[in-house]
Amino acid sequence: MKIGIIGYGRIGKIHYQNVIDLLDESHVSICDPKIANIKEDVSRNTPLHSDYHSLISTFKPDAVIICSPTPTHFSIIDHCCNKGIHVFCEKPVDLSIDQMYILKDLIDGAGILFHVGFNRRYDPDFQLLKENILLNEIGKLHQLHIVSRDPGLPPIEYIESSGGIFLDMSIHDFDMARHLVGYEVNEVYAKGDVMIDYRLRDIGDIDTATIVLSFTNGVQCIIQNSRQSTYGYDQRIEAFGEKGLLKANNKLENRIELWNKSALQSAKPEHFFLERYAKSYQIEAECFLAHLSGKKGNHNLIQMNDAIKATQIAIAAKQSVDMKVAVEVPCDI
Repeated sequence: MKIGIIGYGRIGKIHYQNVIDLLDESHVSICDPKIANIKEDVSRNTPLHSDYHSLISTFKPDAVIICSPTPTHFSIIDHCCNKGIHVFCEKPVDLSIDQMYILKDLIDGAGILFHVGFNRRYDPDFQLLKENILLNEIGKLHQLHIVSRDPGLPPIEYIESSGGIFLDMSIHDFDMARHLVGYEVNEVYAKGDVMIDYRLRDIGDIDTATIVLSFTNGVQCIIQNSRQSTYGYDQRIEAFGEKGLLKANNKLENRIELWNKSALQSAKPEHFFLERYAKSYQIEAECFLAHLSGKKGNHNLIQMNDAIKATQIAIAAKQSVDMKVAVEVPCDI
């Protein structure tokens, strides 16, 4: 099996390490325009390319993992469909719903495996929370509360091309909400503002948001996002039902607590997604390679339909903030 990794930024580095832990380095190839800057960072056995056309034509991968900027995704996936190459694409797949529908038809017509990088579904704690909901441990689910706060803003240059907070950051939470509830969102109401970096107003984005999702089965979900959490990467989920409550709390830098007459003290949450979701990225890589080899295991791939639904919710959230009204979300693909 041969895997090509397209784009060698933070996410590309994670996927490269996880894949070479499972395959020989010579079976993995990387392409990145800044190829000269990455030679010292990878195994000498790993073939390097400056563009994806070269990687695909000379390395001839069975599958690619797309970690390049979002505007490049469409052409890469189109090319892979024409070549019969399986695709793992980081989110968001595209910023346009119309473009995503075109890609869905191309993928279906090519008969390739396709996976979207909503890695949080593979987090062991969130998996266990989902299992307990399905086991009826809290009875009928009534409310869901998701907290997702980054430790700090990414560079403004990145934000400008990212699609904004809802398509870049909140989209993970929209997918997780759908995954946990098991039904579709039919309405979104969102409030947001710039509370941290006022340069965001110049590019039409925000850094702080509260979103209310209404599901077709009546479940209500509140999502709170912030681009700056001074105490670390804040990632919590609370599911409330007729028989009780399920909570997935933050993972801390260590488990040591200090108890004395002044206060109770514990470590802060882990710094960022590289640390917090390291295990989920590993499981996701194992899942993708298992499906490629025909051994599906215990985990499913995340489909284009899931990417479309999360993107529809993200677009509705932006519209809700701009128009100051609740916005309906189509429930059918």
